[in-house]
Amino acid sequence: MNDEHAAMDDTIRQLLTRSVALEDVRGALELGADGLANTTAWKQASAIGLPGITIPEEYGGMGGTPLDMFVGFRAWGKVVHPSPLFSSIALAAPALARAGSVAAKKEHLPGIASGEVLATLAASEESAGWDLDRIATTATQTDSGTYLLTGRKLHVLDLTGADLVLVVARADFGIGLFAVDRDDAGFTDEPLTSFDLTRSISHLEMNRVPASLVSDENDSAPQLMAALRDAELCLVADCIGGAEAALDMAISYAKVREQFGRPIGGFQSIKHKLADLAVTVEGMISSGWTAAEEAEAGRESAYNDLLLAKIYCTDAYYKVARANIHVHGGIGFTWEHPAHLYFRRAVANTMLLGDQDVDRSNLFARLVTAHAGEGA
Repeated sequence: MNDEHAAMDDTIRQLLTRSVALEDVRGALELGADGLANTTAWKQASAIGLPGITIPEEYGGMGGTPLDMFVGFRAWGKVVHPSPLFSSIALAAPALARAGSVAAKKEHLPGIASGEVLATLAASEESAGWDLDRIATTATQTDSGTYLLTGRKLHVLDLTGADLVLVVARADFGIGLFAVDRDDAGFTDEPLTSFDLTRSISHLEMNRVPASLVSDENDSAPQLMAALRDAELCLVADCIGGAEAALDMAISYAKVREQFGRPIGGFQSIKHKLADLAVTVEGMISSGWTAAEEAEAGRESAYNDLLLAKIYCTDAYYKVARANIHVHGGIGFTWEHPAHLYFRRAVANTMLLGDQDVDRSNLFARLVTAHAGEGA
């Protein structure tokens, strides 16, 4: 990391160390989705400008680069704290910043950057997943020029507490980005029980819901796909930060927990497990950092590196979080210990932005296409 990234990492670490403990997580969970913006950690994060990391400077943000996003979300991922950071800043903000019209960006992005407006993005569908080419939700233009949205969106993060709901839908001109009113009679929020307790999740049903077009009247699929890649990089960083914290937790416990008169870290089986986990985490850091650097440089291979990092890091986070519980033994399975929060986040991250089998197929297809005609 350069000096600027090191300073950002240190600032976020101090913020989270000061204001986040397991008791704070429980308190935030009791507040529910409506209380996400009222936690001490989120208010302090907003005060240092973290919600603006994915938003251009001209709209009140930090104008963060891919490396900035990686560093910020990696540091925040070390504490699985309930906040709208991913839904509002990793998903909704890049979608609006990349695909939104100038007027829409001026209207909505400053509030998101300040942390005062919570936004979320509804894109995934049952038949399409995150494949924008197969989006079935329709946006029908009325005689007055407004739009009516009809369709069903799956796994929308923090929908219940969102001030701004952005929906990806298909219109006559192609894929567009729309803002809908949650108070409309045709808008149905179906809250689900999320395995990751720190993120609320819902299905969204829309039946001719009035919507305003926040993108331009042209196909915004390329811009929205670029925004999704921003979110995927943030997801990779979140996995890495969480895995680092889980590994540190396991090592610290192995040093103090005694069996047969000696710390369990002195037993060969635990040594081998921790060494294996350390290698796994180093691999996560290398793949994630490479993906961020490639994205920053704008190289053609950037998306391949991102897919590889996403596949590897989501799997590896699950492995590390699971092993952390095993190292802790009985106490690791209890509600009172934070190990389960990392495991829950790791499981949820494997499914958050698309199916891993689809990612593997996409990566394979891209690699084969790149080498077509070379006798591979």
